[in-house]
Amino acid sequence: MVEVMISETSTFPKLLEKVSILSYDKDDMEYFVERIEYQNVERLKLFIEKFGDVVDDLMDHYQILVILFELTTKYPGIAYVHQFKGILDAFLESDHGSKLIQTSDPSFPTTSHLIKLFKLNTDDMLVEEEQIKKTVFLMLSYGLGVTLEDLDTVYRFYGYCDLFRLLLRMDVQFCDRHKPSSMVRMYCDPSTDLEMCLDDSSSIASLLDHFNHPKLKQLCLSSSNNQIASIAKELPQVPLLAEVARNAARKYIARGFKIETPKQFYSVLDRLAIDRLSKSMIALEIKLY
Repeated sequence: MVEVMISETSTFPKLLEKVSILSYDKDDMEYFVERIEYQNVERLKLFIEKFGDVVDDLMDHYQILVILFELTTKYPGIAYVHQFKGILDAFLESDHGSKLIQTSDPSFPTTSHLIKLFKLNTDDMLVEEEQIKKTVFLMLSYGLGVTLEDLDTVYRFYGYCDLFRLLLRMDVQFCDRHKPSSMVRMYCDPSTDLEMCLDDSSSIASLLDHFNHPKLKQLCLSSSNNQIASIAKELPQVPLLAEVARNAARKYIARGFKIETPKQFYSVLDRLAIDRLSKSMIALEIKLY
């Protein structure tokens, strides 16, 4: 059946009409998984629709989602990106989309892999940014796990957007040993001291939109990047009162409510009886400089 699905002949639709029950064993399932990247997308959709019991069994034994993403490192390039998206959609848009996600390792940075796949392997985007986000939102609705790497990748490519805002309010896995960028660290942990984030020279420039700190300013003024040095030079001599108040509020919430995760912090913040503007400032949604 697998070889017929992959072949260029017209045999598969005819075979599908005549076969109602498939007989298979573990070796057959393993072979299906090994050949999954070669599947004809339209035929795969027909197979998933007709043999749902087989698909369920496959997902019980194999993490199809993780396997698909791991293949992207083996077969980079535009052709495979297009093929991958078709296969992923075939599963996600079927009645088995939820199971595809729920049987996958929650600590696997799926969102990060999806974004990097399209951003780094294609010069001319095959899938627009909003379509990528739409796929991520769909997977999240099925219970997709969120990791620190996911947050970092979303912020790196899209900045503070609706997707990033949503991910901050979910249970984030911190077991992937991923070191986040300075700003993502500040978004995730309101108790973080800014000076602890200044060792990452590759991302400290992003802090200039939100913080006017002597050491940060000094680092940026000595930067070989003229644009960064110019921005730092234009900062006021002392921090704005709005920054001082915001920083104090973040530390107060973290300490007073014993905040340990981003979800806890934003859950508390969303429920505080203060105006929307103040919440946005405390959440670092608003740039001060």
